[in-house]
Amino acid sequence: MKAQTSIGGFVLQGVPLFLGLGVTWLGSRLLRNEARLLLRHIELEEALAAKSAIKRRKFLLGD
Repeated sequence: MKAQTSIGGFVLQGVPLFLGLGVTWLGSRLLRNEARLLLRHIELEEALAAKSAIKRRKFLLGD
């Protein structure tokens, strides 16, 4: 009976721990991607504002 109690305690503490870590990891990935998307959005706005076709192509291709 003692072995079942320790396994049950591990499951009761371990499952929420791993769920919390997963949610934290997902949140950090979303925030990191949001910053990259914002930077790319600014780059694309600059490309649209550029007068030169060569400069526009450079911005759009990310060279």
